[in-house]
Amino acid sequence: MSYDIPGDEAFPTIEELNALPEAEFAAALTRLFEGGPRFLARVAAMRPFESDDELIGTAREVAHAMPEAEQLELVAAHPRIGADPSLLSPASHQEQGYGSDGEAGWDEDEDDGQEAPREPAHVAE
Repeated sequence: MSYDIPGDEAFPTIEELNALPEAEFAAALTRLFEGGPRFLARVAAMRPFESDDELIGTAREVAHAMPEAEQLELVAAHPRIGADPSLLSPASHQEQGYGSDGEAGWDEDEDDGQEAPREPAHVAE
């Protein structure tokens, strides 16, 4: 699997992530998970990862196993739906369906002139 991660810079490879100091690893993963410092520290402590899939699977397991207070911290770190587009990360901007104009809604399909719903950020196979 490959993961589409919006942003201006390339996302580090799993090998590069594994080699980062814990604080830099957590900062890099903020692009994927929008924060939650205790969650990110727990995921960092589980390194090294053999693959992107292992990283994502481990993150899912960590999130489910954390104490409720830490789960709430993780959820609260994610931007609210409908938040001001100027305050969103590139991933959240795309995930919430904003276009380059910052407006949520529909994109004009260049091929046939028909309006089509914007595609949310997703995992591509």
